[in-house]
Amino acid sequence: MDQELTSRTDQDQKFKNILSKFKASVESMLGSPKELKEAADEGSTEAMMAYSYILYKGRGVTIDKNEAFKYAKMAADSGEVRCITNYCAMLQENLDEGDNLQVLTRYSKLAADKDDIVALKHYAYFLYTGQGTPVDKLESLKYYQIIADKGDALAARNCLIIIDEEKLIDRKARQYLRYAKMGSDLGDPECQYRRGAIYADGDLVEQDLPKAAELFQLSAEKGFLDAKYKYGLFLYEGYGIEENQEKSLQWIKKASDEGHHRASIKYANIILYEKNEEEKDKIEFALNLLKEEADQGFTEAMIIYHDYI
Repeated sequence: MDQELTSRTDQDQKFKNILSKFKASVESMLGSPKELKEAADEGSTEAMMAYSYILYKGRGVTIDKNEAFKYAKMAADSGEVRCITNYCAMLQENLDEGDNLQVLTRYSKLAADKDDIVALKHYAYFLYTGQGTPVDKLESLKYYQIIADKGDALAARNCLIIIDEEKLIDRKARQYLRYAKMGSDLGDPECQYRRGAIYADGDLVEQDLPKAAELFQLSAEKGFLDAKYKYGLFLYEGYGIEENQEKSLQWIKKASDEGHHRASIKYANIILYEKNEEEKDKIEFALNLLKEEADQGFTEAMIIYHDYI
């Protein structure tokens, strides 16, 4: 199953929330647009931010985004985190214009290096996807580790994904174990699944099938697809848990119905292995399921299908 990093949607919303909060502070400030401009030109970062906002939104003045961005950038270049994040929020709303994505990436790094959590998440994601900057997954991992160490389950998950994708588990086994436990303890279903796989494989820690089964169950009950299959398989084989074929088939079928290829093959194989010649509809269903998987290139499905027919 392909793994993907957490979507940036929630992070984008947080940048938008910055603008909303800033709106309230601006509207509470005294002074006319002219006075704000004069104060901004004299170096007041508060005035720069306020003046950029009223230009951006057209509050008491004609909308002038170019001037708004100019003053927002002036404030951001002061190095104050709140000024940088405000500028990033404006850039975020205008990504289709010019080189705003590259500028957003650059200023997100400035705020991230000052430990701003929203910027940290954005910059880590930009590095991973190559948005506004060259792809650098190892650097992305560094920033996700910073976020994870603040108790963020999604960041812990992203650390595991990058370590896995970049084939770094042998080199970073300690970190992999740490973030699997952290994310699992925080209730993230993918971290629970990955930690269960660690105990099931027995490569990084001593094999513990009961613990693996427990973690697969937690993850499956939260809807993680791979865990539904694995938990069903453990129930079917009695790995670290009491064998329960009825319950097993329910979980494996759930995974199959949601498109899990190995679950589909296993479910079809179980039906054919335990076939009752009077249940021809089930046999036909299993064969059709195998043929679908075989047609997609799954060798195991091809073998089972051709052996049976």
